Amino acid sequence: MVLFKDQAERSISQQAANEARQRIQSVFSDLKINSDSLIHEYLYVSKGFAAYLSDEQVKALESDPRVKTVVPDF
Repeated sequence: MVLFKDQAERSISQQAANEARQRIQSVFSDLKINSDSLIHEYLYVSKGFAAYLSDEQVKALESDPRVKTVVPDF
């Protein structure tokens, strides 16, 4: 699971969900992550996503300034 920074506004509005979805799309585009690897989008209370990621993608996400944390699925 990848969670974004700037979680202060834990809004459940549709606008907040749309903004989270745009951020996910931006991260996937910037880091060249295939959209088919997306498992789930977290759009409301927490903002982020779950995806099948390579070790290289995980390292890139861990150093991305938009990302608060990357939690592996065991």
